[in-house]
Amino acid sequence: MKFIRKNGLMIGIFPAAEVVAPQLELLTTTRTGGLSRGAFESLNLGSSTGDKDVERNIQLLLETLGKKRENIARANQVHGAEVATIEKGGTYEGVDALVTTEKNLTLVINTADCYPVIVYSPSERALAAIHAGSKGSYRGIIDNSIATLMRRFQIDLSNTLAFIGPGICKKCYSVDSKLASRFEGRYISKKKGVMKLDIEQFIFDKLISLGIKRYNVYRPGLCTSCNPELFYSYRRDRGVTGRHWTMATITEAW
Repeated sequence: MKFIRKNGLMIGIFPAAEVVAPQLELLTTTRTGGLSRGAFESLNLGSSTGDKDVERNIQLLLETLGKKRENIARANQVHGAEVATIEKGGTYEGVDALVTTEKNLTLVINTADCYPVIVYSPSERALAAIHAGSKGSYRGIIDNSIATLMRRFQIDLSNTLAFIGPGICKKCYSVDSKLASRFEGRYISKKKGVMKLDIEQFIFDKLISLGIKRYNVYRPGLCTSCNPELFYSYRRDRGVTGRHWTMATITEAW
């Protein structure tokens, strides 16, 4: 992932996406350049955090990127496995993934340790934005998102691309035995009685198992917990922290 500055905001981009899918705009915000204070400093975009400056941060971001609020679509994100196929902006309740073929409609995933996963089929110009935390992942959010793309748009998995954004790494993600039991042993490590979950590898393997080619899955390897200067982290900050946006848009470019 490469970071660029716009109007004081530090925005992450996927250079690979610009090469393999020039019609896909893919951006990830960092915590830099916003208006929030204290634990939420500074570009907190999490509407559920209780931070009074979130709406001003959202407006600053949209103005900086030249986007209209009515073209922003957000999943409400309940750590479930429901997917919505959409044609317009708004907030979609009870879902953790959004799917569209509409141009210039920006799909937003809101995270602070969970992984944003973007899946794009260039041949069908079909896009999915997925909120993949541990609960949603074992409940089937990635499976359901790919199934929706297949059923609704008959995507060609041989050329479908996937981008895994920043999230918590296996060294930082301690889990209890109940959550660990939801995953195969190869994703769990144990040291001095503490269990760790490699949710990023689970997501990667799941995408491959569903038919996406290994060489078409891109991941920056950036941990939200390990990089406090760049990212919020729910685990590291003990639940009092901000949220980032990962934004995916099918543009007019071809």
